[in-house]
Amino acid sequence: MNEFFVFDTKSTNQELTERFHRFFKINGLDPLFTREHQSSHITVSDLEMRSLVNTGKTAQALLDVKDLLTMYTENKRYDSAVLRLIDEPSSFTKFINNLRRLNRYYSMIEPKFKENIWNIVYYDGTNDNPSNVFS
Repeated sequence: MNEFFVFDTKSTNQELTERFHRFFKINGLDPLFTREHQSSHITVSDLEMRSLVNTGKTAQALLDVKDLLTMYTENKRYDSAVLRLIDEPSSFTKFINNLRRLNRYYSMIEPKFKENIWNIVYYDGTNDNPSNVFS
């Protein structure tokens, strides 16, 4: 089975671990991991894996980001932004929270600027200070 090496799974249940990795493959989330060899590990607990494979809240966050991963891939910042999605968090919970923030951020962007989704630093319109999607 092709596993994503970015995940440090903390489960003794081999079937659960396989179902966890299969979720990403079946749902077309491979683009998240094209540069996983350059990232640090994300620790995933047994409970987090169960939540994902049983299509809990974590599954929805991943499914919501799926379409974004195929949009605006010609943006110069695409590769580094996607790498940052898996490199920055050390836990699966932080990873999922980052994906939720990315989805919220995308929904706030005016349509004419949506191609800039991968330019992670943005201005929120309330002041002149840039903020980070992941803070």
